[in-house]
Amino acid sequence: FTITAGLDVNGALPGTGGADATATVATDVLALPDLDPKWSGPLTITAGTDAAYTAILRNAGDGRAVNATVRISIPREADLVRFEQSTFHDCRSSVQEINCREPVLHPGGEASVRVIVRPLKLVADGTRLLLSAGADPSGAVRESRENNNSAFIMPTVRAPADLGVTGTLSILDSSLYTC
Repeated sequence: FTITAGLDVNGALPGTGGADATATVATDVLALPDLDPKWSGPLTITAGTDAAYTAILRNAGDGRAVNATVRISIPREADLVRFEQSTFHDCRSSVQEINCREPVLHPGGEASVRVIVRPLKLVADGTRLLLSAGADPSGAVRESRENNNSAFIMPTVRAPADLGVTGTLSILDSSLYTC
């Protein structure tokens, strides 16, 4: 990238060639990555039932992201059942967290992981769960935009259907049974 500037101390109009001095400076423009996490998955889930979400880490910048990482956090009102179908080089999980790493994420490239969670059976109907994905949690990757490194999805938990049956059953022998 080259910048050329002219200094006009005699008052010549631009484009007339009357500049008294010009300076040319060549500089390198550093192409930086821009890590941008996203979520996809259902916005309504049932307590006690598995739900699948996909966390995607995309490099929306112009440079390579070296050691691109994402930290996925699961709220305490849900169990992390498992993660699967990861395109990351490495993913490791603990009780409520998954950390995934990709050695090099090229511009326009992405890596993803499918996360299976199960809201606890005793979670109240209408509770909203906060699943989060934070890109570059250690701040090790220099980026063009640091303010888009978090993504959230907040599904609403619904209580499971209550299928209890009550009533009276009459059999041919005239016996009466109550359930």
